[in-house]
Parts: sequence; structure tokens; C-alpha cells
Amino acid sequence: PVWILRKILYIKVFNSFFITARLIAITAGVLAIWFTFLASKRLWPNDARAPLWSAFFFSTSILAIALSAVLRHWVFSLCLVAATIAILADTRKPFQKRYFSVALIAGLGMGFTQIAGLLFPSAIAWYFVKENGALRALRRARWFYAGICAFTALVFLPIMLLPQGNRGINQEKWGYQTSISGVIAA
Repeated sequence: PVWILRKILYIKVFNSFFITARLIAITAGVLAIWFTFLASKRLWPNDARAPLWSAFFFSTSILAIALSAVLRHWVFSLCLVAATIAILADTRKPFQKRYFSVALIAGLGMGFTQIAGLLFPSAIAWYFVKENGALRALRRARWFYAGICAFTALVFLPIMLLPQGNRGINQEKWGYQTSISGVIAA
């Protein structure tokens, strides 16, 4: 009957949880567009059209629209990547603060998706390419080790709080021994 289909449609589509989840995803998508605008504005400060075009192309991409339509972890990944680039491109702040912020973002992003773990190595590559940093200076910098410690602590915090989510650490399950690399790659 039609009334059952209407009831199912109302329960599945128009309940408060579903609408709230979509609003959260849309907010993350809008923030990703804003961070893209800021990053391109900081990377090309003399070109007034570059930030608008980059934000336009990002906001009209099929991928960004499809990911912000439902609450999935990929829309938060896009937001984290855009925020990382915007923070790294802000040359007004000292680079120690920028790179420590990126380490925190990457560590928090590991709660959404493991791909966010690539943000910290990408920031190190940015340091060598864009900042013309030296490896010797990086090894002597305390902020670098503080960033690594913060990133590592934030990566292992969900594992320690909810070990059954990663099938436990060092527990014999499913016929194989879980390793640290397996937990990170899971």
C-alpha cells in the first residue's frame, strides 16, 4: 500500500538524524571550498581571479557534490586536505606553528580516515620544496618532534580507547597476528 511506502520514506529520509547528518556533511563541504579559496589566495596573492576560479571548480566538481550529499568520511578528508594546504600556504604565521597545526590536523583526521595520515608526510615534503628547508635544520627542530609526538598520540588514541574497533592490538584473531602497520593500514 501507498501509506506504508510514505511512512518508510518519511522514516528514512525526513528524520532528524538524517537531516542533521546531511547538514554536517554540507558544512564540511562548504569549509573545504572556503579553505581552497584561502589556499589559492595565499599561493597566488597577485592574481585576484585564481581564488575564485579554484573555489568555483572545486565547488562544482561532481566528486565534491556527491561526497557532501551524504555523511561519509570522504567529505571530511577533502576538508582536512584543503585546510592543510591553506595552513601551509599562510606565510604570515611562523612555520613551526603551521607545521604543528598540520600534525594536529593529520592526527585528528586519522579518526575519520587513514588517508589523513598522508598529510604529515606531505607537509614535510612542502617544507623541503616550498620553504627550501634543510634536513639538518629539520632534525634539530623541536617543533618537528613535537608534531610527530602529537600526531602519534592522536593516531593511537582511538586504538587505545576502542581496541575492538581494530580487532585489538597483539591479539590472535582471524588467524593472524595484528601488527602496528596492520592497525594503521586497517
